[in-house]
Amino acid sequence: MKKERLIYLPLGGSGEIGMNLYVYGFGPPNSERLIIVDAGVAFPNMESTPGIDLVLPDISWLKDKADRVDGIFLSHAHEDHLGAIVHLLRYVNAPVFARRFTSTIARMKLAEAQMSEELICEASVSPNSLKAGPFDVRFVPVSHSIPESSALAIKSPAGLVVHTGDFKTDKDSSNGGLTETSEWYKLSDNEITALVCDSTNVFVRQSGRSEASIGPALNELIRDAKGMVAATTFASNVHRVWCIANAGCNAGRSVVLLGRALNRMVNAAVESGVTPKFPPFLAPEVALELPREKLLLLTTGSQGEPRSATSQLSSGKFRGFKLVRGDTVLISSKTIPGNELSVARVVNRFSASGVKVIEDHYGDYHVSGHANRPDVLDLQRRLNPKLVVPMHGELRHLVAHAELAEANGFRSTVVANGQMLDLNSGFVVEEDCESGREYLDGSVIISAKAGIIRDRLRLSREGSVAVAVAFGRRHEFEIAVRCVGLKSLRGDSLEYAVARSIEAMLLRSDMRYERDEEILEREIRRLARKAVFSEIGKKPMVSTLITGIGNQ
Repeated sequence: MKKERLIYLPLGGSGEIGMNLYVYGFGPPNSERLIIVDAGVAFPNMESTPGIDLVLPDISWLKDKADRVDGIFLSHAHEDHLGAIVHLLRYVNAPVFARRFTSTIARMKLAEAQMSEELICEASVSPNSLKAGPFDVRFVPVSHSIPESSALAIKSPAGLVVHTGDFKTDKDSSNGGLTETSEWYKLSDNEITALVCDSTNVFVRQSGRSEASIGPALNELIRDAKGMVAATTFASNVHRVWCIANAGCNAGRSVVLLGRALNRMVNAAVESGVTPKFPPFLAPEVALELPREKLLLLTTGSQGEPRSATSQLSSGKFRGFKLVRGDTVLISSKTIPGNELSVARVVNRFSASGVKVIEDHYGDYHVSGHANRPDVLDLQRRLNPKLVVPMHGELRHLVAHAELAEANGFRSTVVANGQMLDLNSGFVVEEDCESGREYLDGSVIISAKAGIIRDRLRLSREGSVAVAVAFGRRHEFEIAVRCVGLKSLRGDSLEYAVARSIEAMLLRSDMRYERDEEILEREIRRLARKAVFSEIGKKPMVSTLITGIGNQ
């Protein structure tokens, strides 16, 4: 009989920030019973994933083992931890456990996808536990930038694993959950096999600050601002949204919510009862009748998303509102790496219109939802695990986290997506578990291996040429050429240069290509690329359409 083992397998979220999906298993090798922690997405950008709606973890490894999955556990409701739940449940029929706020968001997503919500199970917190196959799992409340975040205490016959999820150290309970609750530190009374820990802020050397610390600064800013004020933050940071709205009311301003995500999160917070009572919100059409200096707009788009309320306000109007010289925009969030250009475009557009933009470079109006380096080390020392496994970070974060643990006497292992770790031995046991990315493109899921993104990137760099050749009788033919994203530097058009090159080839060949369409298409593509390169130094993608071949 094969010896049973306790495994950890990240399929997303290890070596990147976002798209979190982690698998734990216990049992004989290759027949372990499994649980899944989180099912998140990453967000596309025009530089690397043009036209894509969402980036999803490749769950091919799980599809083959769906009958071995005993449960799915959601640590919190951020999109990078929950956004792929619909995609996952299309292939894995297992109960989904989450606390009230997170389960409310999950049900909304399933309802939008017209899927049954019956698999969503509302979970209570530690010391209560949930049974899933060989695992007993407890939700341990932690602080983060969204209500009801949790670490998971995962107990199996092979030991106890603490999966922190996203967390920070915050002794103020006003943001919906304490990291320093007695239940959290009761875990230190146990022998902990592994601490699988958030690495996001491992490079930040000062201790983290409480969410409550920015309230006075927000009140002062909005009280002293002239004209209309617009404030944007992560829609999921419900406590921050509440603080900003409350500051607006304290300053005698009416508050307007602009953006679908904000409305959805606020409605979920009210429905699940996780926040203090929100100030009353004014409908946009009513707010337009009020003096602009009496308005506070709470808007989506803190990361410069092109279709967000903030971005559209920077470009002109949104829902009838327009920001002008003397108005103020507050960006109460950190710019996620990769979004710098998008945010800069929005800021520059506002600045060109004379709108005052306040970004939070110094921490006056934003604090992180992740534990900083001293807080991570403090957690390691309190829990004293046998093994520290860094997660939720790019490779540089994981390596720095492992070095921090080892420098303080803990054993640590860096595990990338697709690597399976035996948590008892601390050794990687498989390095080629299928992992990677899939893309939501409209209503279609496409594989990263399909080459579609590569083609779009090439189109953006080199442009495209479409060539149609129609053959008639007696060796007659017509050529039509269309160039997209390309322009000639000379008098004649590129279309003319391409058509002339192909026409010369057909006349020289004495129509011998008519018997083999594949050879003809290949020669047309070669000549079209050569003609364009000769004219402007580009090698475009070329598509062909040949009709009437063999008419002679």
